[in-house]
Amino acid sequence: MSKGFIFSTKSSKYFADQMLEKLKGEFEAGSLERSESIDGMQYHRVHFNKSPILGNTIVFVASTADDKDFLELLRVGMAISNFGAKKCIFVIPYFGYSTMERAVKYGEIVTAKGPCVREELYADQVLLQGIIALNVNKDLIMFGSADLGKTRRVSSYAKYFNTTIALIRKTRNMEETQTREVIGDVKGKHVIIYDDMTRSGKSLVNACNVYLEYGAISVSAALSHLALNNDQTAETLINSKIEKIITTNSHPMSQHPIIQKSDKFKILDVSSVFADKIQTWKYSLK
Repeated sequence: MSKGFIFSTKSSKYFADQMLEKLKGEFEAGSLERSESIDGMQYHRVHFNKSPILGNTIVFVASTADDKDFLELLRVGMAISNFGAKKCIFVIPYFGYSTMERAVKYGEIVTAKGPCVREELYADQVLLQGIIALNVNKDLIMFGSADLGKTRRVSSYAKYFNTTIALIRKTRNMEETQTREVIGDVKGKHVIIYDDMTRSGKSLVNACNVYLEYGAISVSAALSHLALNNDQTAETLINSKIEKIITTNSHPMSQHPIIQKSDKFKILDVSSVFADKIQTWKYSLK
């Protein structure tokens, strides 16, 4: 049986390499040449002698952290499909356009939707193990949200630990969001804020401060995606009162030296979640 090949965008190579470790013997690294002209145009070339595509299962790994990644996913991914792959599987650990899946206003262009067989994967089991590793007194754990959203996911984590939840009610004064009150009694509790992602970190830091003001002993965070805007945002989180940030390696920012060197962050590997699914999809959907 022929092996499959795994390609990736440049920024997601770390994730593809981790998947290859877990799929050793079944997949090999695909050989992709890329360069950029002086005017910014991108050039890509697949080396077929090193990674034959025709008749094989091809995996393309791409966290769409920015438009450059998204365009490479479209260009290379579509090309690989046209080069005669038996099956193309696209692994997108972090989908930056996930909030653009439907038009709200007339004339809006939907970016994150297309005709394909797709399956959404979750990092809950990995994050739960990370939370357990905090070794916080289970009787004092309480799960919270940075606002009135994410209540279903927050409740699911609370159910696992058989505890209660807290929410933050926010109001907006013109263009400025102001935090007002906590719904739920957090006094004497170790609050763990769950959020699907953080970009600017502002809501997360503000929520932490409010929970502490309302009597929480400590505040940590569990995030599906660490999609930080820049280095300054990372420094803001490091210098905040958040005790620990548990998150996954789905976004390239998780590999930034600032993050890797900080004890505040616990980066959990979710490549096995995708590798397990790849093994299922490689031999199905024939």
